[in-house]
Amino acid sequence: MPKIGHRFAFSVAAVLLILAADAGAQRVLNAVNEIKLPVPSSLGGFGGQFPFIGEPAKSFSTLKVAPNQSVLSFQPDANGKWLLVRVKQWWTKDPVTEALNIPGWSGADVNFGDLSGVALQIAPGGRYAVASAAVEWRSNGKRGHKFDTLITVVDLERWQIVGSTHTADTEEVSFRGARVLNDHWIALQGLDKEAFAREYSHVYDRHNRLISLPDLKSGPTCISKRPNFLLGARASDAEWRAAYQKLGAENDATCREVLEVSGVSSVKDWESLIYKGHGTMPEVLLLQGTGIADSQEPRLRNAVDRDNSNSDAWSISYYGTNGSELPVESTSHRWYATHYVIGTSSRGYALEVFDADGKRLMSQAPDHLLCAGNGSRAGNGNCVCRVDEVSEEQDTLLTSCRAYSPGLVDNENTHAQWLSVFRSKNLVEVGLVDLSKDKRTVSVIGVGDGHAYVLAVDAGNVLRVYAVPAP
Repeated sequence: MPKIGHRFAFSVAAVLLILAADAGAQRVLNAVNEIKLPVPSSLGGFGGQFPFIGEPAKSFSTLKVAPNQSVLSFQPDANGKWLLVRVKQWWTKDPVTEALNIPGWSGADVNFGDLSGVALQIAPGGRYAVASAAVEWRSNGKRGHKFDTLITVVDLERWQIVGSTHTADTEEVSFRGARVLNDHWIALQGLDKEAFAREYSHVYDRHNRLISLPDLKSGPTCISKRPNFLLGARASDAEWRAAYQKLGAENDATCREVLEVSGVSSVKDWESLIYKGHGTMPEVLLLQGTGIADSQEPRLRNAVDRDNSNSDAWSISYYGTNGSELPVESTSHRWYATHYVIGTSSRGYALEVFDADGKRLMSQAPDHLLCAGNGSRAGNGNCVCRVDEVSEEQDTLLTSCRAYSPGLVDNENTHAQWLSVFRSKNLVEVGLVDLSKDKRTVSVIGVGDGHAYVLAVDAGNVLRVYAVPAP
C-alpha cells in the first residue's frame, strides 16, 4: 500500500524532553513523528437539523492499537462513507498507511436524531476489528424504526469487510452498548422501546443479546430487570439492599446461558463489561466517584450506598472529560483513578491505585502534571483530569486534563487540554503533552521496537508520536 506524506522528526536517542516555560519542573514531551492521515479536512456533522445543534463528525474519532502494534483510527464522515485508517511501523522512518471505507450513517440519516456509541474494538486475537454506531431518532427514522445500531466486522489480516448488520432488522431495541467479549462473541444490551410507556411500573426490561464473531449470527438472549423506586422513598437501606439482591439473583438465573457464554458471573458484571470494558469496580471506587465519599456524615454515606446498590452501568456516562472520573482496570486487576479531594480547590486531584478488592495501594498528589501545577494553562476556570489508559508492562500511566469555563446554554469554553504521563509502578511524573484547545484529541499507549510511546490524533487528520523516556 502507498505511504502518504508525513513530517519526520524522529530521534529516540535525542529524547524529547525540554523544560516548560511556565514551570521549571515540568517536562514537555515533544512529538518525534507526525504522520498525515488520509482523512478529508472537512467531514461535516451529525444531527444538525434546525433547531437542533449538530456534532462535528471529527468529535466521534476513535483510536486503537492492535496486538501487532499497528494503529487503527476510526473516523465517521457525514457522507456515509466512514474511514478506517491503519498505520504500520509508525515508530520508524517509513510508516505505511492504508485506508478502508466502512459503511456508516450519513448526516441526512441522523437528521432529527442522536448519534452515539461510536466505537472501534479489536478482538483479543487481533484478527478482527468491530466498528459500531447507534442512532436514536426523535420519531421513526431510517429503516422504519426509532432505534438502530450498525455493526461492521473487518478482517485485519485480509484488510476487508467481513459483514455488517443493523439491529433494527431483527428487533426494536435501543441498544446502548456493543462490546467485543472475545474472539467469538459481541455483547449488546438495550432498552425495549415499550418500557417508556410503562411510566409508573419502575421496572425496565433490559434486552441482553450475543452476536457471533465474525459471522454476526444471533446467539443466546435474555431479558433482565432493574429496580428503580420499586420500594418507595420510605424504605430503609436494608430493605433496598435486600430487594436489589433478590432481583439480581433472579436476573442471573434468567440470563444463565448468556453469562456462561460470556464468562462473567452476574448481570451487573455483564453491564459493567459492556459499558466500561471491565468488571464491576470495588465499592470504595463507586462511593469515591460520587464526590462525597470523604464525608464523615453517616447519613450521606448511607444515601450514596443505597444509590449505588440500585445503580448500574447506564448511570455513568463514559463520554466527556468533565464527567465522572471513571477508574481504569489494568490487566493485573489493579484500578487506577484520579480523585478530586474534598475540601480542596478545584485543582486538588490525587492519583490513586487500588487492588482488586478496593484496598488503596498508592495515593499521590502530583506537583506538576495535573491541575495543581498548571495554573497558567488552566486559568481561572474549572480543571478536570482522568486516567485514560495504563500499561503495567511498559510502566506507563496516561491521563488527560482539560481546563474550561461555562459558555452559553450547554456549551463550554475550553482553555487548555493536555496529556500527562506517569510511571504506573510508583506514580512518578514523567512528562506532559500539550494539545490543541480547539480540537478533540484521542490518545493511546503504543509499543514500538520495545519502547513505550503515546500516540495521539486530533481532528482525525494527523497521528503524532511521543516517546516515553525509559525508567
